[in-house]
Amino acid sequence: MIVHIVEDDLAVSDSLSEFLSAIGYDVALYHDGGSFLANAAIADGDMIIVDLALPDMNGSEVVRWLQSAHPGIRIIVVSGQSKAAISRALADVDVGMVMRKPLSVDLLADTIAQPL
Repeated sequence: MIVHIVEDDLAVSDSLSEFLSAIGYDVALYHDGGSFLANAAIADGDMIIVDLALPDMNGSEVVRWLQSAHPGIRIIVVSGQSKAAISRALADVDVGMVMRKPLSVDLLADTIAQPL
């Protein structure tokens, strides 16, 4: 399993990558939605962590594409936005998990470790 991280904040993406690598996951980093969509090799069982506020396309657009192209893929949306803003952005998207920043690494690790 690869954990794909789509996050434009380099400090957040680097921290997530280091943490997840340290607990045994293969990680792929993308700093915007376009590079993720163009370059990601997604396999069954992979996990996608998507920031809601990306510079080129928002995270909800990435999630819609993922759900269309890879039904059943596991997605965690992360955001530093308010609960109301997150709810508006994801109103028409069914996401497995939404986590607000700052992230709980314990909750993140538990979520990723859950079986499909």
